[in-house]
Amino acid sequence: MKQPVMIIGGGLAGLITACHFPNSIVYEAGERAPQHKALLRFRGEEVSRITGIPFKAVTVDKAVYFRGNYYHDHCPINLANMYSMKVTNQFGSRSIMKLKTATRYIAPDDFYDQLVDKLGDRIFFNTPVDTLCGYSETPIINTSPLPVMMKLAGIDQKLDFSFDKANIRVYRFKIKRKCELYQTIYFPDYSVRTYRASITGDTLIIETIPLVSVSAAAVEAAGGITRYRDMKLRAEVDEVLTAFGLSWSDIALEEVEKVDQKYGKIVDIPKDLRHALLLQLTMDLNVFSVGRFATWRNILLDDVAHDLVEVEKLIKANNYQKFAYIANK
Repeated sequence: MKQPVMIIGGGLAGLITACHFPNSIVYEAGERAPQHKALLRFRGEEVSRITGIPFKAVTVDKAVYFRGNYYHDHCPINLANMYSMKVTNQFGSRSIMKLKTATRYIAPDDFYDQLVDKLGDRIFFNTPVDTLCGYSETPIINTSPLPVMMKLAGIDQKLDFSFDKANIRVYRFKIKRKCELYQTIYFPDYSVRTYRASITGDTLIIETIPLVSVSAAAVEAAGGITRYRDMKLRAEVDEVLTAFGLSWSDIALEEVEKVDQKYGKIVDIPKDLRHALLLQLTMDLNVFSVGRFATWRNILLDDVAHDLVEVEKLIKANNYQKFAYIANK
């Protein structure tokens, strides 16, 4: 597509979008983000094709671990509901129900950095878009969170997005022994901060959500907040190691990496309201929404690849076609 396109948001969805639209410019309000530390595993090769960055095809085994018990082929409904509540604070369909061994495609560890380098001077960091005034002749593709775009567009909706942006903390440990495994275990237990852990080659990746609350008595008994957090982390890692059949001697503690993802799991807003907001952005401002935060729905980066094809069509579509597409999102 030769038409110029403006992209708001310099995260993974925004950079993948920029690869699809060669005449696009990316505006990111913040600084260049640190390398994405969560596991980037794709169901297909479409994102690899769009970006031109090779992925590794692997066979992934999955399981659910709950209080010493494993579930391999199918996750019980009660545990699936517990997991959904744990990560989104609501009941909803989750991929945890599908535990069969599958072929997946692993992005390289420096995927984000490769994208930034590839796009070069088409990305402007520390360049916020302060406001949107009227219909833009240049199509705008938004990948930033929907509430951010609502503020830019002057749309006033009394919605609570506070829980939806709870940070995800990711820990990465190197496995000292030779390891070429690809395994993922889900943890629905509310008392465990870890919600997912994966062995990806020679790396153990632990993804956690924040503690809901910390009692003053527990902190005092531990000897202060720092020691309390250290104790909790050790307990979390111990739980994960047990689930994988590993021991502390199998991981390199001196090489642990830790990073907080800016945004974590999201909670859906009412579907009709979400459709109305997305339609208003498109019809009034020529803004098209791509990615899970921009569309405020639980989707994968694989879905971004599909949405980009549709958005390219929509940019040239009539109002009826735009309405029909957004109504089905």
